[in-house]
Amino acid sequence: MAGLTAFAYIPVKGVLHRIDPRFKLVNMVLFSAAVMQAGPVMQAVLSALVLALTVAGRLPLRTGLREIRHVGWLLLLVLAARALSVPGPPLTVAGLTLPVTIDGLGQGAVICWQLAIIFFMGWVLVASTRPTEIKAAATRLLKPVPLVPEQRVGVMLGLILRLIPMVMDQAVLTMAAQRARCVENRRNPVGRMVRFAVPYFRRLFTSADRLALAMDARCYSEDRTDPALKAGAGDWIALLTAAVSLAASLLL
Repeated sequence: MAGLTAFAYIPVKGVLHRIDPRFKLVNMVLFSAAVMQAGPVMQAVLSALVLALTVAGRLPLRTGLREIRHVGWLLLLVLAARALSVPGPPLTVAGLTLPVTIDGLGQGAVICWQLAIIFFMGWVLVASTRPTEIKAAATRLLKPVPLVPEQRVGVMLGLILRLIPMVMDQAVLTMAAQRARCVENRRNPVGRMVRFAVPYFRRLFTSADRLALAMDARCYSEDRTDPALKAGAGDWIALLTAAVSLAASLLL
């Protein structure tokens, strides 16, 4: 059922798959900070760099861009909020003055662009790294931090990454079942939402309950053997690239 969604690990032999997952997590943080601090020109450079890395890593670029639709409504809400709240000259179309500002639309478009890049980088991270490796990387990075249960945090992160495909798969299956029953022909949007939410959450909670019972039956615990992690020269080059990108975003 995991094949219904592309938000999962893609087993190909690419450049990104060979990078140490610890460096991937750190690079994700640095690139995200660089994107949020970058201006339009630097933001375009970072976007091109991320797309180039996706192609070099042999990941399906079209699939990754299509996955952005999952946050489409969030981006539209952010754009509308900025357009309505930021002061400035109002937008006039065909002699009609709209209750939005030009500056608000510009700022909203930049923020939406930034969020889309960060979401895309998250997809690249998940598509090029096994959940067990992400769990091991998070555990290793959090181990020096005092008062933080690194094993528990790593297990929670690994479960989240495994549950994301299940959540999306259940949504796809529920929508397909409703289309087969012509539920979308109903005019009442609230009724359509209710008829989608009830079976969707029932399926989701049932699957989560089965997973919890299976983990309990197998005596699943936090103390598990993580895969071996070893850094190489390419990992340090990737980290240096992310650090330079952040510095350039702050200075330019």
